[in-house]
Amino acid sequence: MISPRDSSSPRVQLRSDLRRAPAYQANEEELFASYGGLIEVSDNHVRLLLDEADHARDLVESEIAEALVAAREMKAKATDQTELAEAQRLIDRHAVRLEVAKIRRKPRG
Repeated sequence: MISPRDSSSPRVQLRSDLRRAPAYQANEEELFASYGGLIEVSDNHVRLLLDEADHARDLVESEIAEALVAAREMKAKATDQTELAEAQRLIDRHAVRLEVAKIRRKPRG
């Protein structure tokens, strides 16, 4: 397993991303917004250990948009690197969540 805190392991940084995971029923997909975590690759298996994962059906676009605005304001008012990093983390997280919410409401075709 690769750990970001293990200095002997190669550095791997997982970023927020959109992933479509196969559902248990045939011909269906489930959409998740994921953020942070670890990845383990062995033989023909990939295991994701995520810090956060939100199912698309649980995302409320208007609330996420408000949180994104607040995070951008937080970044503008940051007074040190710690505040700046935290604000950027929130911006990244909410941007991914908002994109997943928008994808969910688009008709598939």
